[in-house]
Amino acid sequence: MPDPTQPRRTPVSAAREWSHAHLWQIQPIRDALVLAAVVGLIYLGYKLSVVTVPLLLALALAYLFEPLVALVTRRHWMGRPGAALTIVVVGALAIVLPITIGGWVGIAQGVRLVQDTAVKSELLFDSIENPEDDVARERLRGGWRRIRDYIVRTPEARNFFAPVTPGEPPASPVIPADSSGPPGDTPAPTTQAPATPGAPGEPAPPAALGSQPTTVSKMLRDALASVNVETISRKVFAAGGDVVGGILNFFGAIGKFLFGAFLTAFFFYFFCTGYGKVLDFWENLIPERKKGRVFHLVDKMDTVIAGFIRGRLTVAAILIVVYTLGYWLIGVPAPLIVGPIMGLLTIVPYASTIAAPIAMILMWLNPGDGWRGEWWWIVGSPLLILGITQFLDDWVLSPLIQGKSTNMDVPTILFASIAGGALAGVYGLLLAIPVAACIKIVLREIFLPRFRAWSQGKAEDLLPIKGD
Repeated sequence: MPDPTQPRRTPVSAAREWSHAHLWQIQPIRDALVLAAVVGLIYLGYKLSVVTVPLLLALALAYLFEPLVALVTRRHWMGRPGAALTIVVVGALAIVLPITIGGWVGIAQGVRLVQDTAVKSELLFDSIENPEDDVARERLRGGWRRIRDYIVRTPEARNFFAPVTPGEPPASPVIPADSSGPPGDTPAPTTQAPATPGAPGEPAPPAALGSQPTTVSKMLRDALASVNVETISRKVFAAGGDVVGGILNFFGAIGKFLFGAFLTAFFFYFFCTGYGKVLDFWENLIPERKKGRVFHLVDKMDTVIAGFIRGRLTVAAILIVVYTLGYWLIGVPAPLIVGPIMGLLTIVPYASTIAAPIAMILMWLNPGDGWRGEWWWIVGSPLLILGITQFLDDWVLSPLIQGKSTNMDVPTILFASIAGGALAGVYGLLLAIPVAACIKIVLREIFLPRFRAWSQGKAEDLLPIKGD
């Protein structure tokens, strides 16, 4: 109720107050400045990603290991500094070092696979253009030879790859005309007399197979020219083709990685030892009258984010190891590249089902020796690895580690990951999932109830502003 002793404010007096106020005292301008400050802070973090990415990684790791650190300190096995230092040392020896070594070996395997694909593609085109060359056919193995035999044997496929003389259509078969002669007389097939090349009004004979590069072969050769052995070697060493520059770039990348790992470990130690202070810092930013509501929402957000970070990412890390070892045992090419990629796909439920077809294609094109090159092994072993990983995910790891559903459905995870990565790279990926989870909870708990009340005529405004 308005106070009767106070004079009523007229529009003129209100206008005078606005005209004599500072810009930051005007509510709409202040709201815009706060929004601009938040956007600017996020953009500044993106521009300083060399520091903010290790900072965010350290904060996520401190959040991830907090239950373990709390358990150790509660049982008085060691203090927080000792627990944090132990995690850093064990992580460096058991995680960072193997990942570093395995990463470079995986890169070497990937380069070798690309080189081998480029060389065999070139051999395939040569063998198609020279089908009588048995030596070229013998140099192809596995699926490459089957592709070559199919193209050479099938008229439609062979015509697709057959060379065409520029400016002249391919010769079409001449169908013999029907005759009504006596029974038993077979009409002689109509044949086209050979034409003299260059004679006016007569088509030139089709060029012999292999006399000129085909349109399809030329296109594929041009595409593969960017992945041949020499080009790959130049790209690996340096952009300018200088060996010394390539070596410097190599060691620069190593130094950048080690510097990022050092910053992550440094920030993690202080976040882990002072985790309580980190929570107090954020708690002090919340107004007293809003703490109950905010804590309720934060608790829901913590449940969702913890279920994803501590759950789904932990499961994916274990499945990366399972896929890598399994693909190495069954003979998939470049297992240190293909295995981690398929393990990462398990973050999105059922996305890893493409692992089996990809592994089959790679094994079919590059078969192993002996029984590893048989069709039943090429088809059955990837399905076996997929079945083992799906069983571990659905019946062992997810119930044991992840627990209940994180309420992060597949479309939300996929959209947030793609959008975050497209907008800000690794920095965006680190922020995408937690931000998406928080936005989803705020919309469900605050905005949707007010919107329903407004649509039913129970609230004057669809935004949760009045009375909140």
